[in-house]
Amino acid sequence: QDSGYEVAKQYHVSVVLTTGTRVQGTVAVCAPQGNDRLSDYTRSPETFRYLVTHKNTWIINLSHIVELTELAD
Repeated sequence: QDSGYEVAKQYHVSVVLTTGTRVQGTVAVCAPQGNDRLSDYTRSPETFRYLVTHKNTWIINLSHIVELTELAD
């Protein structure tokens, strides 16, 4: 796990995948301040990203995200 993960900006999101599956959870954007927006998460050079739910952690291929929406806390 990235050493900055614990201090990364956290977003509560809803993700729709190419399979039609919708998952809600938290994503962390590990980037310098100013580049830590949710839109930066989708432009990351990494292919796979973590989405943490109440029950488990998903490893998602970014190319399979159809919709990514920030949810109100």
